Amino acid sequence: MKNGVNMQRYKVIVIAVAAIVVIAGAAVLLSNRSSEAESTEINLISGLEGVGSGFYFDESKVDKGDLFVLNDDSTLKTHNVPGVGEIVIFKAAGWERLLFGVPTVGSIQYYQLKTIVEVYLADPAYTDGETKKLSLVAGNPGDGQVGYTVTQGSAARIKEVQSSTGLAIGITWEPQFSALVIGETATYQNLVTTDLLFPHVTCCVLYGNTHYMEGNKDTTERLVWAVKNATDWLNSVVKDIKENGYDPSVATHKALVDYAYKHAGGASSGLTTEQILNAFDAIEYAWGDEMAYASIDASNPLSRIKADISSQTQTLYDIGGLATNTLADLGFRNTAEFAERFVDDSYIRSILNKSSYGSPSALTTVTLSVIVNDLHQLPTHLADEKLPGLSKINPSLNEDRTLYEQAGLNVKFIDATGSNGVVTALNSNQAQYGVAAEPAVILYDINNKQTTA
Repeated sequence: MKNGVNMQRYKVIVIAVAAIVVIAGAAVLLSNRSSEAESTEINLISGLEGVGSGFYFDESKVDKGDLFVLNDDSTLKTHNVPGVGEIVIFKAAGWERLLFGVPTVGSIQYYQLKTIVEVYLADPAYTDGETKKLSLVAGNPGDGQVGYTVTQGSAARIKEVQSSTGLAIGITWEPQFSALVIGETATYQNLVTTDLLFPHVTCCVLYGNTHYMEGNKDTTERLVWAVKNATDWLNSVVKDIKENGYDPSVATHKALVDYAYKHAGGASSGLTTEQILNAFDAIEYAWGDEMAYASIDASNPLSRIKADISSQTQTLYDIGGLATNTLADLGFRNTAEFAERFVDDSYIRSILNKSSYGSPSALTTVTLSVIVNDLHQLPTHLADEKLPGLSKINPSLNEDRTLYEQAGLNVKFIDATGSNGVVTALNSNQAQYGVAAEPAVILYDINNKQTTA
C-alpha cells in the first residue's frame, strides 16, 4: 500500500497506550479493595494488537542523522541485538538536551522514551559505539538530561503545543501519529515507528477479572473466541488492501474503514481515509503467536507474549517503574515465573479449533472496558458489528449476526480515557474484562500483590 511514507517496518508486536497514576516518581495503580474483599487480580487472556506508536519530528529543527545512524539513502540503519532483534542504531550524543512530547507521565510512550534515554543510550549494543549516561526529566533539560512535556497524545493537542511552544519532537500512538505525519494536515515528519526500537514487545491485550473468570470459564472462552475471529477478519481485509489497494466499492474494504472511523471518534477525530489506512499499515493486530510469527504451539499459544511480559517486567524494575514489591515478595524467583502466572492462555487453548457456538438461545451480558476512540481496541468493536465476508474466514460464521451474538454474548462497553481507567473498572468489578497496555496491569498486580506464586 502506497501512503507516501517509508515506514521501514519489521513484523513484530509492540506496546501501545497506557496511562498510569504517578506518585513520588514511581508509577503506582492503587486498588480500592478492602483487606476482606475478594481477589481483584487481573490476568492477561489474549493478545490483541501490536505495533502502533511513532516518533514525530520537525526536520527544520531536528536532524535525524544526529539521533540515528543513516544508510546512504537517508533511511535508518539497523543491526541485530542478540536477544532483542533488529533495531535502529542510536547516536547517543544527539539526544542530550532535547525536549520530547509524551502523551502522559506513565504512559507506555513515556516508558519507551525513558528506556531509550536511560538504558539504550548507555549501552554500546544499541549505539554506534559512543554511549552517554543521560536521565529523563520533566521540563526543559540541562546537561546530561533529556526533557519531556505532556501532550495528552492527541494530534490536535500536539499541534496546539507545537504552536505555543515550538515542540520539535515527540512520541504518540496511532492513529494520532498518522494524523501528524500524513496528508495535507501534517505538521510533522515521521522519524521512526516503535517497531524499529522495541521489537517483540506486547501492546494492548485482553484482560479479565480473575475472580469472575474462574466462575465463568465458558463465558470467557466465548468472548475470546469472538475477539479472535474479529481479529482474523480484520487481518484478512488489511492483507487484501495492502495487496490490491483500497477500493471503497469492495464491501469489506469500506466496512473496515467505516468502522475504524466510527470507533476512532468519527467526524470529531478529523481523520482522513488516507490516515486510517496508514495506521493500518503500522498497527499489527495479533491474538497470539500465530498472527505475528506465522507459527504457533497449540499447547502454549501465547509463548511470545509470556516472554515479552517477562522482559517488560524486568525493564519496569530497571527504570524505576516498580518500587513497591520485589518479585521475592510475591513468591517468584524471576520475571519468567511471574509472566507464566500473569498470562492465562487456557481460554485461547480451549477455542483454537472451535468453529462456532451454533445458535445460542439466550445472550449472557458482560462488561468490557476499553480506551475510548482508540484504534488499537478495534477488534473488540468489530466483534459487535456485522462483518461482510465473515464466512470466508470460517464457513460456520454468520455474516448477518455479530460475532458476540454468535458467541451468545451481549457486550456492554465501558469507556476509559487510559489504561489506568481500564484497570480501575476491572479491580472495582465495574467490568469483567478490559483492554489495556501491559505496563498498567503489571504495575497494578505487582504493586498491590495481586499476582503471587
